[in-house]
Amino acid sequence: MLDSTQPLYWLNAEFLENQRDSNDPAASLLFFPGIVASASSIGFSRPTMSLLAEAYASAGFSGRVWFENTNRSEAYVPRLLELVLQHGGWYEFSPAEIVDKTTYRVLTLG
Repeated sequence: MLDSTQPLYWLNAEFLENQRDSNDPAASLLFFPGIVASASSIGFSRPTMSLLAEAYASAGFSGRVWFENTNRSEAYVPRLLELVLQHGGWYEFSPAEIVDKTTYRVLTLG
């Protein structure tokens, strides 16, 4: 998890900065550059996310968490994040919402 998107050159930093919480402009904006998981939630992503959520909750953090997901992972990554937060009970949160979408294309050469 990153608290700065500067190292992530492929992101539109201006767009993300404009998405800050207008009610609390000083609130942190955290970004998951990638969440590697399987659709069955088997693996290390859930315990890793739980550890981070618990650490941030212990420090009194509140803010917005941004994450990328592809056309495949959009079916389970938002739900995985919600499961982690519900299980831990550290935060009240709103459901994940799509704020931007990129369409990928492929050209097949024969």
